[in-house]
Amino acid sequence: MGAIKNPPFPPFTKGEFSFPLYQRGIKGDLKTLKIEFVTSIMNHVEKAILNALEKFILELGKDFYFVARQKRITVDNDDYYIDLLFYHRKMKCFVVIDLKLDKFRPEYKGQMELYLRYIEKYEMLEGENPPVGLILCSEKGKEVIELLFLPKDKIKVAEYMTNLPPKELFAEKLHKAMKVAQLKLDGKNE
Repeated sequence: MGAIKNPPFPPFTKGEFSFPLYQRGIKGDLKTLKIEFVTSIMNHVEKAILNALEKFILELGKDFYFVARQKRITVDNDDYYIDLLFYHRKMKCFVVIDLKLDKFRPEYKGQMELYLRYIEKYEMLEGENPPVGLILCSEKGKEVIELLFLPKDKIKVAEYMTNLPPKELFAEKLHKAMKVAQLKLDGKNE
């Protein structure tokens, strides 16, 4: 067997990249490259899911209005990014959506609370209802959510599926959930 004449990537030795990559200004070991590669792939997956989610929500009806994607907020000189921000006209509130590519973790609640408080303080107008948060994860743990009192909060956690149900069924379930939320809001405002 002979050597490959034009390999797709330059050879590397002793955990460091060989000279051709150094010429291009790339330094590091194979582990760093793998981490950067996986991070890059995860960013592309997240963007694709956000694109599909944004399009789908906008197709659900006239009451959802797109406000921002990757909305940057700055708190104490630290930048944070809200994945998707919508406004729901009938509910008179912002809907904050945060996409996580892994299992739900308790710290996600704190991050969403920060987003919601920021929206309340800087974006809400008089007469509007407090914002609602939706954390989409690949998996959710019932007990963790129960212990964090999320069912009683304005933050909801949902699992996303790789195979979505038919659009009509999903739209029907979402509209039912929105009606329930509207009834709860109407009951509190009386």
